[in-house]
Amino acid sequence: MESFDIDILPLGSRSDLLWSLGPYNPGCYKFSVSRTPEKIKSDVFESRRVQYIIEKVRVTQLISNVTQNITCMRVRYVLLLEIKLISINLLTV
Repeated sequence: MESFDIDILPLGSRSDLLWSLGPYNPGCYKFSVSRTPEKIKSDVFESRRVQYIIEKVRVTQLISNVTQNITCMRVRYVLLLEIKLISINLLTV
C-alpha cells in the first residue's frame, strides 16, 4: 500500500473527497444584522469610500468642464480679434 492511499479518516467513515464535497453552512456572525437589498444599497452608497470616489469623479468632471469652457472662450476671443482685424482692414481700404 502506498502512503497516499492511506485515508486519515477511520475505515467505514466518509472519505476526504466526500467530506470536502459536502454542504458548508457557516454559522452566523454574532454582530451581523440582516438587511434588505435597499438598505445594503443605501449603506454602500453612503460609505466613505464610495463618497470619496464620487467626489473625485465630480471634481475631475468639473475641471474638464472648466477646461472646455476656457478653450471655447479662447476660440471666441480669437474669432473676435480676427473679425476686428478684418473690419479694420476693410475700413482702411
